[in-house]
Amino acid sequence: MPATMAPKPTTSGVAVNGFANMFLWPWMEAMQSLQQANGSVAARGPSGMEEVIPLGEEVLEVGKRTENRGTARIHRYVVETPVEERVTLQSERVVVERRRPVSDKVTGEILTEVTVEVVETAEVPTIAKRARLREEVVVRTERSQHVEVVRETVRRDEVDIQQPGKRQSQQLRSVTEAR
Repeated sequence: MPATMAPKPTTSGVAVNGFANMFLWPWMEAMQSLQQANGSVAARGPSGMEEVIPLGEEVLEVGKRTENRGTARIHRYVVETPVEERVTLQSERVVVERRRPVSDKVTGEILTEVTVEVVETAEVPTIAKRARLREEVVVRTERSQHVEVVRETVRRDEVDIQQPGKRQSQQLRSVTEAR
């Protein structure tokens, strides 16, 4: 065999000419493995091979997930406010007076030692605080539902078939479109 000629690859034992070698060679191994995986494929055309062109499409799948939309934070804190209340207080003080007697006549013991104690009193304000419930703050979540329309563009493969001798090109409809 001369050094300038490369051996011609064969598909299923059929020799491939130079034109097919140039354009179909990358597909031949894939087709051979496809034929072996699917079993034998019926031969079409004079060369005894066929080419499968897969047509795909995108399908829109809409799901949902929960996202954090923010956090509401409720913080309780103490505020000190000065308050005033008026209260009336009483006090007693000792008053000592000297006066002249109304008469000279003695009515009690005299000329003896006597000690008299009188207590002075005064009211002072007392402060006591008690805690009471002023109001309640209730924190909860409420769920609501709404319908949202999701719009997206999906793609699919289509095939235009142009054959010699036909006036217009045909568009092959997909199997899923016919359903």
